[in-house]
Amino acid sequence: MPGNFFQFDVASVAEAISLAERFRAAGRYRYFRGQRNAKWRMQSSFARRTKKEKEEEIRKLDAFYSWVRHSPELLPYLKDDESIVATAQHHEIAATIFIDFSTEPTVAAWFATDNAIVGEYGAIFMVNPDDVSSVFKSMTESGIVMRFVQPDIANLWRLQAQHGLFLHTQTDVDGIWPFDRIVFNQTSVIPTIERRRIYPDRQSHLEQMIDQYRLLAERQENFRDLADYGVRRGAIYVRIEDPPDLTPSDLVVPKLPAVLLKTPDERWPLMDIDSAPPVLSPSELRTGGKPLREVVNMRRSSADLVTVEPDFTRHEGDSFQALLNRLWTGMRPHPYTGNQITRAVSKFACLYPAFQKFDLGKGFGLDELADSLVDDAIEIEMAIIGGGSTRAYVASGSLWQTLTEAGRDLLGFSQNPGREALMVALDPYSGGSLRLYDKRALVDLFSDQIVPWQIVVERSVAAYWPTHIATLGRP
Repeated sequence: MPGNFFQFDVASVAEAISLAERFRAAGRYRYFRGQRNAKWRMQSSFARRTKKEKEEEIRKLDAFYSWVRHSPELLPYLKDDESIVATAQHHEIAATIFIDFSTEPTVAAWFATDNAIVGEYGAIFMVNPDDVSSVFKSMTESGIVMRFVQPDIANLWRLQAQHGLFLHTQTDVDGIWPFDRIVFNQTSVIPTIERRRIYPDRQSHLEQMIDQYRLLAERQENFRDLADYGVRRGAIYVRIEDPPDLTPSDLVVPKLPAVLLKTPDERWPLMDIDSAPPVLSPSELRTGGKPLREVVNMRRSSADLVTVEPDFTRHEGDSFQALLNRLWTGMRPHPYTGNQITRAVSKFACLYPAFQKFDLGKGFGLDELADSLVDDAIEIEMAIIGGGSTRAYVASGSLWQTLTEAGRDLLGFSQNPGREALMVALDPYSGGSLRLYDKRALVDLFSDQIVPWQIVVERSVAAYWPTHIATLGRP
C-alpha cells in the first residue's frame, strides 16, 4: 500500500486480468479502468485542456446538446443530460468531465495495452461503488463532484460493447481519492479480445445520426471560418432565413400509425455480429425475388445482410458492398416490412451499374442520368430535422401518389398533371412542412426510390425514414 490506495504488482496483463476477475467474483471491486501508463494521473479529458481549449470544448458540447434537443427522433435515446454528455464523451464530440470505466476487467485491460510502449507499466484501476458512495455523495454536496454515472442508452453500441459507465468529476481524482490498482509490465502480449468487440465496426441508427451530426458540425465550422474571412476583408454577409411555410395550418394531415412511430431499439448484446452472411450475386439482388426476401426477413437482427460476390466498384466511389451495408444499416432498424427493404435493395442494385462510369465528384450530367433511370424524374429536396438536407430523384407519378387529397386540391389538380406542371405547383411550398403529403404513402416512396437514390449517389447526409425530415419540396 504505497499511499492511500492498494497497489498489486503482477508480471503481465494476463495476470492482471486474472486477479481483477477474482476480485470482481469476490465482490471486492466492480468498476475498472485501464491506463497504458500507470504514472498518468486520473483526470477527465476536459480537465487536461487549457483555459482557451476548455471554452472551445464547452461550445462544442453546447452545440451538440442543442442539436439533440431539436432532433425529436433522438430524444427517446438521449433522454437526459447524462446521456447526452456520455454520448459526446464516447464518440469524441467534445471533451467532458466524464472519465471512462467498465464493469469488465478484460475491457479495462484492452485499453491498458492499446498502443502501449513495451517496457513501461500499465494499470487497471479498481473501485467498489458501494464503498465510496457515502463519501462521494458528501463530496458532491460540498462542491467537489465525485459520482458514478451509468446511463442506459439503447442504441449506443460502443458504450454497450465496452460495458461502459463513467466517473463524473471536475477534479484530479488522484489528489482527492486515489483508486486501488493492479500494475503490470507492458509487453507485446495483449488481451485476446478483438478490436471490433470494443469499437464495433457496424453502426446503430443512433450512431449513424451522430456521424451525420459530426459532418454537419464540420461544415458549419468551415462556413463560419469562410464568412469571417470574407467579413474581415470587407465582404457583406447576408443571413437568409428559412422560407415561410405557405401550407394552410388547418390542412388535414393523416397521421402515421403508432407502429410506424416506434423508435428503433437495437441493443448491442442482442445483435448478431458473428454469423457469416449468406452470399448473393449482384444479379440476385437486382432480381429482388424470394431468396433476397427470405434473407432480409431472417437477418433483421444481424449487423450484415449479405456478402456480395463478385463485388465491384466504380470511379472515385465506394464499392457496391460498402454502399449496400450503409443501406442495410439505415433501413434495418425502422419498421419497414421485409418486402419494402427487399425492393430498396433491388432498386439500389439496379441503379449502381449505371453509376460505375459516372464521376459523382463532378456531378455534371446527373439530371440526364436521372432521366434515363427514373420515369418522368423530378428532383426533390428534404430538410432533415436537426440540420442538413438531402436530395433524391423520384418518379413524378409516385410523388403525386403521396399527396393527400387536401394537398392536391391546394395545388389545383385533381389528377397527375405531369412533371413540369407538378414542379411549378410545388415550388411555392418547397420551404414548407410535410402537410401536403400522406406520411404512410411516403414510407413506400422512401423504400422504393428515396433511400436507394441517396445511397447510390453517396449522399453524405441521408434520411432513411419519413419522420426524419421536416420538409419535402423542390430544391
